[in-house]
Amino acid sequence: MDSLSTIWHSQVAADSLSELVEIKVEGCDKLVTLFPPGTVRSFQNLEVLTITSCGALEVVYDTEENAGSDLPSPVEVSKLRELSLDDLANLQHIWRADPREILSFLNLRSVSVMRCRNLGYLFHVSVAKALEQLVELVVAESSLEVIVAKDESVQVAGTLEFVFPRAAKLVLSDLPQLKSFYPGKFISRWPLLEDLMISNSNMVAFDSKKSKAVTSNDNPAEQPLFLVDKGTFPKVETLHMQHNDNMKQIWSGRRHPKLTSLSSGVHFTNITTLRVENCRSLKNILTPNMVAELPGLATLEIRDCEILEAVIAEEEKARNPITIRLLRDITLDSLPMLVSFCSQNCFTEYPSLMNVTIKNCPEMRAFTSPHLKEKAADTMGENSEEACTNSGDIDIPFFSEMVLFPSLEILVLSDLDSLSVIWHDLLAEKSFDKLRDVKIYHCGKLKRIFSPKTTLERFRNMKKLSIDHCGSLEVLFDIREHRHDPVIKMLLRELSLFSLPELMSVWNADIDGTISFEDLKEVRVTGCPKLKIPTGLPLVRTE
Repeated sequence: MDSLSTIWHSQVAADSLSELVEIKVEGCDKLVTLFPPGTVRSFQNLEVLTITSCGALEVVYDTEENAGSDLPSPVEVSKLRELSLDDLANLQHIWRADPREILSFLNLRSVSVMRCRNLGYLFHVSVAKALEQLVELVVAESSLEVIVAKDESVQVAGTLEFVFPRAAKLVLSDLPQLKSFYPGKFISRWPLLEDLMISNSNMVAFDSKKSKAVTSNDNPAEQPLFLVDKGTFPKVETLHMQHNDNMKQIWSGRRHPKLTSLSSGVHFTNITTLRVENCRSLKNILTPNMVAELPGLATLEIRDCEILEAVIAEEEKARNPITIRLLRDITLDSLPMLVSFCSQNCFTEYPSLMNVTIKNCPEMRAFTSPHLKEKAADTMGENSEEACTNSGDIDIPFFSEMVLFPSLEILVLSDLDSLSVIWHDLLAEKSFDKLRDVKIYHCGKLKRIFSPKTTLERFRNMKKLSIDHCGSLEVLFDIREHRHDPVIKMLLRELSLFSLPELMSVWNADIDGTISFEDLKEVRVTGCPKLKIPTGLPLVRTE
């Protein structure tokens, strides 16, 4: 309806539309105001409002109808439950003026605002404070500077509090102009919120309510989106941060000013899943102290963060062991500057960790605390000038005795250009005892999978081993110095070898009296021209 400019006359009869419960407006390119002055009260029974692709729409509710009236009218309670606004290029106001003297929106449960690129704010204070039934708030691809606008005509003493007692999902995505949730002193509480996603924001996302820097920092790019305390997000289980290219901090690093990472003092004790993607200004994600404040963390996924150097940053004076008790899954992918998962020089324990996938991390040489120059100096003696110069040539084990993985079952290492040794000769007790599936792909410096001094007993439960495109690999099991009594019975069942041009042997010494592979049922070999296949191996295919 390209020519429609007005739907309702401003003098519409009060009862004529009282039974209307759902309105959908789409593609009305000349419509400027949906509800003009004088009509707003007529739609108090409306429950669902959807407006899509109305390019000229400026105002949804023109709530200035009481202007000039000496006699205030009673406030009506709107039954509106769902509000959806999408692709409204010229929308400036959902409510032109504060509707507190006309309508109360106590029943709003779902608000979705997308592609409204001229909208500066979402709610007036009175609307935000009335959202006791709100379950879901999704705001995306819009020009909002604040979620809740400040009423300059009202003086607020102290800190304003916004409570959303039933909200379960909050998504703030592609809001590059967003400066804060509310431009004044505030605290917000989301007691039932479980799913929180922040995407394409330049803001420090969270800071402690107690932080003095919040009020003294004049740089808007370093102001927090949320001020939080123990009651702000007590139930949040999933936190997803993505496409925040200029965000240097997720949690404000007030206690650690040199860090651009998460920091202590922010409370997300129920988080089970933390996903960080395409945050290209983050150098770190957590600190040792912050780990303790995420006791329920089970899934950690970090992808496409261009300058990330460590997931857990080094922290001065923190030397106590780090335990991430419930963490089950780690995924690190496309992190070109990542050096280690944890740069703190201390023992780290992951008692529940079952799956580790690390891909496309070309600078990563060690899982924890590499301190490459120090290790190089120890390796090459006290005259460490050569060590510092050639530390890139030192074989640093990816997994050292400083990490404990008693439950790890699946390990995937791919495109790790700096990886030269996977396991330290000495491993923490019970580490890798349950490892059953190992995949190593595109690790060009790796010459062997198990080195001569590796404690092979730790890997006896491994059932699948797959190696692909490791151009320097010469041997899988380097057992030249191994002698065991009794013989180690390996449970390996499947062995896959692909595109390994330098591979010469599966094992490079007589395995009698050392290890046995009685359960090996399937060996697949492709593109391994130098490989001498031991007699008796159950070869499925060779090319």
